[in-house]
Amino acid sequence: MSEAPMYGNARDEAAAKRELARTFDAWAEQISALLNWAADPAGDQVVHDGTIAWAGPAAQRFLAELMPLRQDFRPLPGAFAQTARNLRSNADSLLSRQDLRGV
Repeated sequence: MSEAPMYGNARDEAAAKRELARTFDAWAEQISALLNWAADPAGDQVVHDGTIAWAGPAAQRFLAELMPLRQDFRPLPGAFAQTARNLRSNADSLLSRQDLRGV
């Protein structure tokens, strides 16, 4: 198990938390985009933004793998976005405590 990172000061820690928040924001967007892919009613074509984007055996395999996982993935964008908000809030708290100390 890895150790928690050590920071030289609150500003460095806050900057690291903000960078990690950007990563979680990106993951939230990527998972949301993945969940926007859907099967057509026949289940043999991939539809994205209302347009058939892909058809054939590879699309069928993609759908067979993705569709059962969609329910499991649905909470992830919200969870990633909440984690990003929490990280930013923590970064703000670190900076305000540092400012209060006059450091």
